[in-house]
Amino acid sequence: MARAFVGTSGWAYASWKPKFYPPEVKTAGFLRHYATRLPTTEVNYTFRHLPTEKTAAAWLEATPPGFVFALKASERITHVKRLREPAETLPLFLERAALIGERLGPILFQTPPTLKRDDDRLAAALRAAWADERVHRRLASHAMERARAARRTWADVAADTRRIYAEVGARRGA
Repeated sequence: MARAFVGTSGWAYASWKPKFYPPEVKTAGFLRHYATRLPTTEVNYTFRHLPTEKTAAAWLEATPPGFVFALKASERITHVKRLREPAETLPLFLERAALIGERLGPILFQTPPTLKRDDDRLAAALRAAWADERVHRRLASHAMERARAARRTWADVAADTRRIYAEVGARRGA
């Protein structure tokens, strides 16, 4: 079954007082209050800073079970290296993202507007991500969850995957 989550790009906005945050809520309490109203947020913080164990623990403590964090990929990955050298840039980011545990949702790879389409560069970045055991387990779990919801088998999922790869290859002239 498909799920939709409604949230915002961040939560630390003083300008949201008093319309969203009551006047008595201090800045340190913004995420806790936010999580009583919305079930997910994009974490812009991770664009410029890798979360520490302490930071991740504070986010988890301030939010209820089931709350989903969508992390923005590090600017080192998207803007400095521009998706190049993913084997060098992705592992540390993914290691820190894993601190969020089961509440980790999508990772947003927001590239700069000057980055031109480069299918080979994107494919290399995706291969590096998929090679990470944490990502692999999450994708496999997600695929099986979708298959169970649709009463499909691994063979069905594998057939779909082969079909998608064949279509992508055909479009690229492979």
